[in-house]
Amino acid sequence: MATVGRKEEVKSFIQCLEKQSYQNFELIIVDQNDNNLLDNIVNDYKKKIPIKHIKVAQKGLSLARNAGIKKAGGDIISFPDDDCLYPHDLLEKIRVFFYDRPNVDAISTAWHDSLTRKPIRDYGVKEETVDKIKVWTKVSSITLFLKRVVLNQIGGFDEKLGIGPSSSWKGAEDKDLPLRILQAKFKLVFSPRLYVFHPSPDFTAESLPSGNKRKQYFKKVYGYSAAAGYVMRKHRYPLYLKGGAVTVIFIKLIIALMKLDFFMVKVRFASLTGRVDGFINRVVEK
Repeated sequence: MATVGRKEEVKSFIQCLEKQSYQNFELIIVDQNDNNLLDNIVNDYKKKIPIKHIKVAQKGLSLARNAGIKKAGGDIISFPDDDCLYPHDLLEKIRVFFYDRPNVDAISTAWHDSLTRKPIRDYGVKEETVDKIKVWTKVSSITLFLKRVVLNQIGGFDEKLGIGPSSSWKGAEDKDLPLRILQAKFKLVFSPRLYVFHPSPDFTAESLPSGNKRKQYFKKVYGYSAAAGYVMRKHRYPLYLKGGAVTVIFIKLIIALMKLDFFMVKVRFASLTGRVDGFINRVVEK
């Protein structure tokens, strides 16, 4: 678990691990804080569950996760954010899934909102084998559980991708990794009956005050969309799929204009320009 700037959320995640029905695990905390923010929490809880506390000087989500992978001793690895929570029986269900399905190399779960406890989108009810299309709606790094042998073969996260000053593209590391899993001919399965809790990624005009916070949000939307475009370029998606992705965003922009929802107009425009910049491999600081 890579973390920076959060304390109570990290404590809550540790507490949810403490309640897991399956207890044969380790937690690796990759601490990017400049101070000793987490030291007391780690010292309190490492007496109860196995914790490895790694401090890194350079900030970056993919960089931090890769540092954690190097220290991991388990056969199954996951990448929770520092504001995630796991249902009390999730690790047990993951263990059983891999045991019952030895041909499966990686599992993606559903993502449920931390507050509403409901899925963030309609995932359907069927288990599915993930392909290059389904990666975009069925997989996130926080919902991914994979065998260590997969990472041994494909390597960790691409450090050019992901949030943080060390990366050129501010997101889509959670799409690049599963795409490389598929490229290496490993089997990745999505199961909607399994889920992790994490805050919803969506914001509204009401949830974001005007001013700098909105500007930062638009910048974040642009950055992730640009990274997504770059990843589609990197993995050689055909032109018709790239065009389809841009068309969907453009239609959403038009709908926002028709509704006179100028907040969403700016969100969709940031997404549209970001995606195009990613396709042409142009990094723009907004």
